[in-house]
Amino acid sequence: MSSTYIITPKSTTNDKRYKFEANAFLVQGTSYEFGNIDEAKPSPLAQELFHLHFVKTIYLAQNFVAVEKYDIVAWDMIWISSPLP
Repeated sequence: MSSTYIITPKSTTNDKRYKFEANAFLVQGTSYEFGNIDEAKPSPLAQELFHLHFVKTIYLAQNFVAVEKYDIVAWDMIWISSPLP
């Protein structure tokens, strides 16, 4: 049985981070901070996110993923170049 997640993007007080909240738990009982793809081995989701050239750090906890980006691109340019279905 597969689960369907509804993901809601939310800005944060840190303009380098964006938060993506899920309607269900992604992890339980722990949280993670990954600084690179090698550290992200416990999380296939975080590993995939590190393939995006602007991703600096991934924070994963309960029902959200937060992505911290490098200064090489603005969030509004990321949204424009990555249309949602």
